Amino acid sequence: MWKGTLTKGRPDPQPRSYGKPAADAPDSAPKPGRQEGVLSTLAVLVAAGTLGATALAALARHVWIADLLVHFRLQYAAAAFAAAVLLALRRRVVWAVAAVLACLVNVYAAAPVLGWAWPPEAAAVGSTRAEAAPATELRIVTLNVFYRSDSHARVADFIRTAHADAVVLTEVTPEWRRELQVLRTDFPFEFFSGDAHERGVLLLSRLPLAQAEVVPAFSDDEPPLLATLLAGERTLRVLGVHASWPMLPADAEQRNRQLRQLARLTRDIREPLVVLGDLNISPFSPHFQALLADGGLRSAAENRGWQPTWPSFLPPLGIQIDHALVSPGVRVRDFQVGPSVGSDHRAVIVDLAL
Repeated sequence: MWKGTLTKGRPDPQPRSYGKPAADAPDSAPKPGRQEGVLSTLAVLVAAGTLGATALAALARHVWIADLLVHFRLQYAAAAFAAAVLLALRRRVVWAVAAVLACLVNVYAAAPVLGWAWPPEAAAVGSTRAEAAPATELRIVTLNVFYRSDSHARVADFIRTAHADAVVLTEVTPEWRRELQVLRTDFPFEFFSGDAHERGVLLLSRLPLAQAEVVPAFSDDEPPLLATLLAGERTLRVLGVHASWPMLPADAEQRNRQLRQLARLTRDIREPLVVLGDLNISPFSPHFQALLADGGLRSAAENRGWQPTWPSFLPPLGIQIDHALVSPGVRVRDFQVGPSVGSDHRAVIVDLAL
């Protein structure tokens, strides 16, 4: 039988407690002050990071890692501007000023390259002399197909719809070359700088080739090609190239040697010339600017704003490393970046006039 004590009457209005009072239940809602503190700390880190990267980028001509950092000037400017606004609202004056400084330095450095420093009428690329005869106009496309990609059909469809007179493709493997044979009807003239087992640069052309050769002593991995297109009574030299990937110091030095070799080669070519391909360098690098100055070239994208080509899968971090560079005898009618077609690069589409 159960034994116990039964107490009659009304229950206590308040439960009895013994010892220390129970702690209040934790509040799961985030504290506004804590959130603001985290955002402020993040803004300080962004300001410090962009200012440090900007300072280090000044050494890009001499320091490998600095040359990697110099490519992202627009991203630094945008991040520093956002940090400056937040820090100003939080009255973190010193860090806000530091962020503004980082933003202004990067905008100042980017402006001449992107064409923000002068009126649009100065944007014509090539010779400014009056044309004595109607110009011969050509459209040329260049794309790094990414050798591991299997998007052969997407690339072929893009090339067909681009209405190009010639196409320069890099990272072309023997498999890629076989798969692109479907374009032979549209592009009956072809030259490949690789062999049956290695990657190379592939030129597809609707126009006859007067001459085509592999550029020697440049790269064992993917040698460039140099060809002459016959466009009616005019000719155009086409130099297709894929420079080394500069993610290690030795590779960066090899790429810089390749760019110097390109400059020597293009300086000696007297005919109208276009250099096309993946140079693995952005216009913000001093090594790229040296290529233009020493090689007598101009970028077809000059004065045309931000034209990112890589990585295609991460547009906010995009930079332009795929280029069309022209000699003084070539005028640029238009410059475009193509759609994503399964590669980590986007194509460059350039309309030229001879």
